[in-house]
Amino acid sequence: MVDLQKILDYRQTCNKFGNYLGVKISEIKIAYAKCELAIREDFMNPHGTVHGGVIFTLADIAAGTAASTYGQACTTLDAHIQFLAAAKKSHVLYCEANEIKHGKTISVYETRMTDETGKLISTGTYTFFNLSTPLIN
Repeated sequence: MVDLQKILDYRQTCNKFGNYLGVKISEIKIAYAKCELAIREDFMNPHGTVHGGVIFTLADIAAGTAASTYGQACTTLDAHIQFLAAAKKSHVLYCEANEIKHGKTISVYETRMTDETGKLISTGTYTFFNLSTPLIN
């Protein structure tokens, strides 16, 4: 049986880039994860909106966390994101990832990102390759 608390602790402490940005994993269950990120001034692009790379990273972390809930290490194989609205006055972004398909080697997740007002910022589809090794040794 998978220990979701151990997976949460591992994903929250071992993702150096996510930690650098301040990504917090707020909820996980099998095939699902929710992450959040408080927006800092240095996340802004020259137009005064949250940089697309920050938005993509949060979505990739949420989807990767959901894919990891089976206890196996995986890596992003393919990712598609739709930027639907600018995160201009947003203070916090939330991203939920839900499973579309879980296979032996390939799994697919969809993401949905909103800000604190519920405004839809992005959606995405993320495909992961199962590395067939335990996530936690």
